[in-house]
Amino acid sequence: MSTVKLLPNQPSFLASQTTTLQNGGAVVNYGQDFDVGNNYDPSNGRFTAPVTGVYQFSCYIQAHGTTHQTYTSIVFRKNGTQYGPGELVNTWAGGTDHTTTGGTITMQMTAGDYADVYASRGYRGIQGLFTGHLIG
Repeated sequence: MSTVKLLPNQPSFLASQTTTLQNGGAVVNYGQDFDVGNNYDPSNGRFTAPVTGVYQFSCYIQAHGTTHQTYTSIVFRKNGTQYGPGELVNTWAGGTDHTTTGGTITMQMTAGDYADVYASRGYRGIQGLFTGHLIG
């Protein structure tokens, strides 16, 4: 019989809520649903790595349209710089359309590095979630 090792103190968090963005770039700082290890700061939207390792992050958003064409660009960042191959991009035109997208990324992080999600612009708000955990 194999032994299962549980990791109850593995750094992890889930943050979700509605965030309003108006025409300018902003960190998407969601409210905290849970945070094992107290490493996510809802006041600035940052998860700070408590130990060096490989972390996996996911972000899923629903952005609200307006009566004219809107473009929203969402990126994962490490220490304030875009991380990974590209953006989670949404475009829509007119009405009150809701566009949903998301993605997952893995980051090698040193203790003290931070990760966040940045939105280039948005109208009427962005809602969704940002989550992450140590995987190795």
